[in-house]
Amino acid sequence: MPEGDSVASVAERLRPRLVGEVLRDVRTRGDAPVIALVGQRVLALETHGKHLLLRPEHGPSARVHLGMYGRWRRFEPGVRWRRPRRTASLILATDAHVFACFRAHVELLRGALPERDPSLVHLGPDLLVEAVDLERVVARAQLDPQRPIGSVLLDQRVAAGIGNVYANEVLFLARLAPHTPVGEVPPDALRGLYALAARLMRANVGARRRVTRGIEAGEPPWRPGTPRTYVYGRAGRPCPRCAATLRSARRGELKRVTTWCPRCQPEPGEATNSRGAS
Repeated sequence: MPEGDSVASVAERLRPRLVGEVLRDVRTRGDAPVIALVGQRVLALETHGKHLLLRPEHGPSARVHLGMYGRWRRFEPGVRWRRPRRTASLILATDAHVFACFRAHVELLRGALPERDPSLVHLGPDLLVEAVDLERVVARAQLDPQRPIGSVLLDQRVAAGIGNVYANEVLFLARLAPHTPVGEVPPDALRGLYALAARLMRANVGARRRVTRGIEAGEPPWRPGTPRTYVYGRAGRPCPRCAATLRSARRGELKRVTTWCPRCQPEPGEATNSRGAS
């Protein structure tokens, strides 16, 4: 599932092969060439959360959002593809390379300042920026105190880049139930959640496989055959902390699958009740 680290990793791979190169062919959804970009030199490839922005020397910038299933592929010029070219959401061809993006949302931004485009201006701070303003993130997160923290973490208007994997993992590490109202989470704890998400994502930029387990504790690198996550994708298995069975359900406005430990992450009120009964 593409998240902020995935998009940053794509940008790292594309930059050496695209920035400074002349685009010989550009197509969206198999249409005719995008004349405004053909012949233009690529000035920069930038990211903001889950969005990748290609800036040409002249003409419109291209914004790419991979959604749930988008993928980039590289092809050699002149080599026949195994899938029809018309299925590509975006094709970028230089003299040496052909890059195609599939199952993605692509938009050409024709304004002089693409970062002011409505598709980008609403986004919260990018968590992969080293000097990310966490105070601004916390202020945005607290706008609706009754909203579940699991939904707030996924809201790109609060902070850009977190997807379902990191939302599940940081809530487990913080021992917070996904349905906890954000107003019940102290500001310092909120700040810590986003700081941890940023740390986990930065550790995975450029990695072949996303690993969240052990990073926050500085444990040795992941070993093949061992779990790469604490709870994400592990519903029905033992909690790595207390051995209780991990649960999952579709929750929040987006109905994404959320996985949590019912013992380590008790629902609001349960922790208080259990302490009172002990």
